[in-house]
Amino acid sequence: MTSLNTNTLWQDLHRVASFSAVAIVILIPVQILVFVINPPPSTVEEFFMLFQNNALLGLLSLDLLLMVDYILMIPIFLALYIILRNTNQSIAAISVTMGLLGIFVYFSSNTAFDMLYLSQLYDITKTDFQQSFMLLAAGQSKLATFQGTTFYISYVLLSISTLILSILMLKNKAFGKGASISGILLAIVGLGLYLPSIGLYLSIVSLIPAMAWYLLMARSLHKTSKQAANTGSQSAIK
Repeated sequence: MTSLNTNTLWQDLHRVASFSAVAIVILIPVQILVFVINPPPSTVEEFFMLFQNNALLGLLSLDLLLMVDYILMIPIFLALYIILRNTNQSIAAISVTMGLLGIFVYFSSNTAFDMLYLSQLYDITKTDFQQSFMLLAAGQSKLATFQGTTFYISYVLLSISTLILSILMLKNKAFGKGASISGILLAIVGLGLYLPSIGLYLSIVSLIPAMAWYLLMARSLHKTSKQAANTGSQSAIK
């Protein structure tokens, strides 16, 4: 089966991936706006109070939109594998597997809904000192998980996956150099998170190439989907 015929079979995936990439571009500034207007609480008790006052805002403070982003990234990774396997199937498979693994690891670290549940229990038992103390300790444990090892493992896996996929894009005609370069910048600058003092600022700056990467990738995926649809129509006529 030729590459063109294969792409025809996967045109719906390419289309979904294109829409997913655009959705992520829209969500990124929304996430920034949420954190600027309502910075996350600094203590467990403050988180519990936030959840009791506004459950949605509490979930947003614990990266609800990032979870949505990661769900949207699944069809993107799958579509990238379908296209980039024509460049180097083994490397494409390894990098996409790393990316998907990074997504699944992240979900094991995000404790937003655990915190919501604990806040509800805390509200019910707040007059019981012993129960309240135990719930606060449980909440502290959940926050430690949220900010702990699994999050950083996920972050590194996704950054390395993005770097490798973007390098493969340089060798694939379906993507322009702009998408490749922005993806490489996203991965390298994003990994600057681990640099002392400036790490947090670099991770924020990495959102600029991130938006460019997703936007340019969306255009390429949409173009690939459209070409596949046209090819399929011509084949049907013949």
